[in-house]
Amino acid sequence: MVAIKLWRGQEVRRVAFDGTNPSLRSLRALVRRLFSIPPNVPFLLRHPPNGRTLREDDDLRAAIAASGPSPLTLRLVAAPPAAFSPLQAPPRWSRISSPLAAAARSYDAVVVGSGYGGAIAALRLAALGLRVCILERGHERLPGEYPSDLTRIIANTQLHKGGERLTGRASSFFDLRVEDRTFVWVGCGLGGGSLVNSNVAIRPDDRIFDLFPPKFKSDPARIERAFDAAFEMLAPLPTPGGESLGKTRALARGVEGTDVARFGCARVNVTFSARVNPQGVAQPACTFCGDCNTGGFVFILTSSLNFIAQKCRVQRRR
Repeated sequence: MVAIKLWRGQEVRRVAFDGTNPSLRSLRALVRRLFSIPPNVPFLLRHPPNGRTLREDDDLRAAIAASGPSPLTLRLVAAPPAAFSPLQAPPRWSRISSPLAAAARSYDAVVVGSGYGGAIAALRLAALGLRVCILERGHERLPGEYPSDLTRIIANTQLHKGGERLTGRASSFFDLRVEDRTFVWVGCGLGGGSLVNSNVAIRPDDRIFDLFPPKFKSDPARIERAFDAAFEMLAPLPTPGGESLGKTRALARGVEGTDVARFGCARVNVTFSARVNPQGVAQPACTFCGDCNTGGFVFILTSSLNFIAQKCRVQRRR
């Protein structure tokens, strides 16, 4: 038996592998079982010492021998994207929500809200083996069903002030909350606020945590692990060529001569090349249409495409 160390993001697994007749096919099957990777999600195995990707016809004996007494270390990486048009939704889309009338009489846990907070809570509870129900007041929308022009945006907007809804339907996609000195833009739909936050993913300034209870800050290492897990799931990236955009250049000129210490493009939860994400959802590449603020298309990583999708997959396996 040969010791192998497998890395997937920050997660590491150590396994014993039959080295008498090693094949990449059997190793990949083992990896899928260990990390619960769906059959339709492609991945590659890369050898960190030289960064080389292992091929089907590679002889693993050479890599095993080169590692000497140390375990053979391999890292899982995303495979090249499946080929489909970036202007079209992948053909295999189905709804993951159900009407309230179809709900069971009881659940182990009920989560209210399907944004990043609710979706992550539901995923973690489902991973513990609990039967979880997510309640969402808005509708589930598939690609092509989001408001994409001014007429549809106005028709899909609700306005609240003083705790009362002044205009729009309770299920309208855009939920504007206006209070004294405060304006909040809320997404109403499966995915919650992740549908309308432009998918910006920025680690908060450490000063933000001064507002949290002291116990929350007592374990900085745990906070770091939580951020690592979130960033591995969402895989945020800066916009390719973002520094050359006119708006970016204008903002850069605006901060010249100020005390702004850092300026650059934020990372966003957007796929800039077509791929199948780790939850088995096919996503085309960003077309720079700007729909990230209106529920977007399938290249944005809303909570319904990752955390909720994985929660459903976890419960289906049970």
